Amino acid sequence: MDWRAKVELFEQIRREYEFGIGTIVGVAKKLGVHRRMVREAIGSALPKPRKKPDRLRWKLKTAVEFVDAILEADRKAPRKQRHTAHRIWARMQQERPECKIAERTVREYVHDRKIALGLNVFLEAHELAFAYFGGVFRKLRYDNLTAAVKKILRGHRREETARFVAFRSHWRFEAEFCTPAEPHEKGGIEGEAGYFRRNHWVPVPEAADLVDMNRQLLNACQQDERRMIAGREQTVGSGMLIEREHLLPLAAEGADMAQTSFPTVNGLGCVKVLTNTYSVPLPAGTQVQAKAYASTIELWHSGHCMARHERCYQRQQQVLDLEHYLDVLYRKPGALAGSKPLEQKRQAAEL
Repeated sequence: MDWRAKVELFEQIRREYEFGIGTIVGVAKKLGVHRRMVREAIGSALPKPRKKPDRLRWKLKTAVEFVDAILEADRKAPRKQRHTAHRIWARMQQERPECKIAERTVREYVHDRKIALGLNVFLEAHELAFAYFGGVFRKLRYDNLTAAVKKILRGHRREETARFVAFRSHWRFEAEFCTPAEPHEKGGIEGEAGYFRRNHWVPVPEAADLVDMNRQLLNACQQDERRMIAGREQTVGSGMLIEREHLLPLAAEGADMAQTSFPTVNGLGCVKVLTNTYSVPLPAGTQVQAKAYASTIELWHSGHCMARHERCYQRQQQVLDLEHYLDVLYRKPGALAGSKPLEQKRQAAEL
């Protein structure tokens, strides 16, 4: 059984255990699986992935910067002007003829990079919303966004991404997808988005960082709780309190949404995560677990978080923390004045 099929089976087991039969033995008999698998599914929505060796793609290494630059520019371009993986490969044949790379290799890399740039953000937004509403809605309706849907099948059937299935299984909600080109199925969401933009994002807000932007969005939502929608007899906040009684309870802890890798500390006290390097206070040669979230990078070793950095979405950058180099600079105080960690600290106005 492949990993994606196992994720779907885990969701079925978890739903049957919580909303159906309710016993490990009963679920195992009904679904024809071992009790051990039922216990594993109850404990985690994500099955343990099989270990597979990383294949070094030497040809792709020469084209990574070219592909990343296109994807980074696409984030600021209109949706209809963004590159497909095929178009990126075609441009590579014209602009980088020395890169003899198969289209499939480019497609796989583009797929992984788009997940890194978008899917963690998509799932993290869910958890922030669940915390704001104080519970989980039993059914959520979606447009056919690529973060959740790999392929649109006949009728309302969809081939969903494994990560989205696991996330839905963890939080125990059902998903429903709208019919393409049928905007009336989305209810009043388009109008509500327009109302929010006109009342809270005109003029365009300014924020010091992502945390500040999220704080402004939260304040705007709290202001709207006092709003009275035409034809209603109660405010938005009052209606939310009534609905909260019908929501599923919040999970004890959030789903692990990180993109995980296991880099090794280099001679400069850094590890490479995706396209950038981050400092960590560990000796060279130490292998760490790197967790890439939407806004942060966490570096773990022996069950402890050794470093946490704000995630950098540029390419080939060094993100350094001066505190990670204090021992070295103590032994070599003359290197302090011209050190890059100190310069980054000054640029961030943190001294």
